[in-house]
Amino acid sequence: MNEKVSLVYFSGTGNTRLVAYAAAEEFKSHGVSCSLKELSTRTLLDDVPEGEMLGIAFPVYGLGLPGIMRRFLAGLKKTENGNCFILANAHSNAGLSISQAEKLLCRKGYSVKGAVSTFTPSSSIITEDTEPDDRAEEMRTGAVGKVKGFIDDLIYNKASKESAGVNFRERTVSVLFRLAMPGPVVKSACTTEKCSGCGVCAAGCPVNNIEMTGEKPSWGKSCEVCMRCINLCPNNAVEMMSSAGRNQYKGGLI
Repeated sequence: MNEKVSLVYFSGTGNTRLVAYAAAEEFKSHGVSCSLKELSTRTLLDDVPEGEMLGIAFPVYGLGLPGIMRRFLAGLKKTENGNCFILANAHSNAGLSISQAEKLLCRKGYSVKGAVSTFTPSSSIITEDTEPDDRAEEMRTGAVGKVKGFIDDLIYNKASKESAGVNFRERTVSVLFRLAMPGPVVKSACTTEKCSGCGVCAAGCPVNNIEMTGEKPSWGKSCEVCMRCINLCPNNAVEMMSSAGRNQYKGGLI
């Protein structure tokens, strides 16, 4: 395989970052150079150098590809013989995300040499509770082990491409998520009396969608629904949809 890899990842609360770093470590343990590049509106990414393998890692939102990763792939420079691989990180179902990513990559001339889905704890506390600490750690450990095994196979040209079977309901969920979001999240976003005006949420937003107005955060329309702000808040003061009373997810970036 290629001697150098550029691994571009997007991560809201750190689960996908964990997977991406595990992949990079495994490459390096085999003597393969791997540069990690975090995708956000705060950073400008150069085109992948000719001859390097491209890797992408992303969380699965609404059984599909995050908007920021979709836009990155759509903006890639075309290549004639590019190789790539896909790491899709989900809570329980990668849905359409791998096939969506592969279609965009193929349009740019890339050949997908392998694709895998990993499963980590839910950080979507706007709709559900996250796992207990022991189960969360078990899931993270399993994800790291799975991605390292995948990278081993990729290096020796034995990697497979996972393709999840998606039924009509799941396909509908993916379409509705893309059409509806981030509207309901942004409209419901607010802070409680526990907000200290520290600005951690605004500083941490990967797409610069939060502004501090009168020492209180306000959300714009470019939200990726990544859950970073609600889980990052040091006072647990951010609320969205049905998040009130739920524990924050602290297993990733935080």
